[in-house]
Amino acid sequence: MLVLLILNIILSAILIAIAIVFHNEVVYWYKSHKIRSTQKEKVVRACSIESFKQNLMCSSSKMVALKNKIEYPTLTGDTFIKRFVYSWKHQDPVESFSWQYSECGWLLYALAEAGYDLMRITEIFEHHVLKEKITIVDQAQCGMVALLLYLKTREKKYKDYADSLYYFLFSRVNDYGLPYRDGASQDILVDTIGMAIPFLIEYSQMFPVSDAFAYDIVEKFVKYGTDHETGLPAFGFYTTKPYIKHGACNWGRGCAWYVIGLSYIDKARLSDTAISQIEKLEKTLVYLYNRNHSFGHFLGKKDRDLSAELPILFYLSKKKLIKLTEKDILDYSLMCHNGIVYNSSSSNTGIIAYGTLCGPNVLSQGYMIRIITLYENLLNNEQ
Repeated sequence: MLVLLILNIILSAILIAIAIVFHNEVVYWYKSHKIRSTQKEKVVRACSIESFKQNLMCSSSKMVALKNKIEYPTLTGDTFIKRFVYSWKHQDPVESFSWQYSECGWLLYALAEAGYDLMRITEIFEHHVLKEKITIVDQAQCGMVALLLYLKTREKKYKDYADSLYYFLFSRVNDYGLPYRDGASQDILVDTIGMAIPFLIEYSQMFPVSDAFAYDIVEKFVKYGTDHETGLPAFGFYTTKPYIKHGACNWGRGCAWYVIGLSYIDKARLSDTAISQIEKLEKTLVYLYNRNHSFGHFLGKKDRDLSAELPILFYLSKKKLIKLTEKDILDYSLMCHNGIVYNSSSSNTGIIAYGTLCGPNVLSQGYMIRIITLYENLLNNEQ
């Protein structure tokens, strides 16, 4: 009797495990299928910049809202089969939104920069960000919002958050730059350039601290982490042997993080060698843009990854290396479903396992809004 009971328990446990595995697989398949179907849906091109912007901002505000968040198909976690059987496909489903990993910070900043309701911005920031302990580099993206809110309100709590973030980042810097994670202090990744440098530069302009170490972080990454011929950034480099880069030098999302950081620096303050490398990068990106008028998951290929493409276009436009027209911007509305920009990749996993195209992404959403805001500002300056 006891043996039979034990066998029943074991059999039940096996059946439950199988049910969980296949439930995750079915959900993953369903969401993947729905994302691909949505990306293929025919949409109406926006009739004006203003209508496109309002559509984006309306849906973006629901993305980061406290209640009644917008729902769309997002791959929400690794599945058993994907991780252990199909890992060679390099698929990487991620959470819908993660304030911990803080790409939402760039979306919230873009909304604030574009003139979205300040009271709503402060409410969202205080709910999602202000109460969280600062533990990772990613949170520097939210630091940009803290600086903007302090500039507009002069409330001490936003400065306190920015102060804590600045000294957290400062304390992590080593001889080769800013490590991304505690467990990888000998590995400098390109992500940190886009996540931390904008905040460090903006903070130093608002408060009496030096930005020299921010420029040093950039200088070191340019020296050790970029391709000599093209100026494109690798995924990262090892501090134990800094001449050894790792990861692809044409990963689109990595280049996006890199130029997000570079868009805030004064290139003239870098060494001649670093300036030369950045100029090579700019020539490479302009060449690729003129050839394809798009940027892919891996630069040089003809697919579209808007989480790579839009930050790169923002940089090229801000530096006046290209001039986006109204038509160029409105064409992106054809990849926008109910105010959400699709055709973006997920985050990446590990050193080489890059995310695949999986629909919406908050970084894409934020930089689509930022491109429109920049376009409007440049247009106003010309008039």
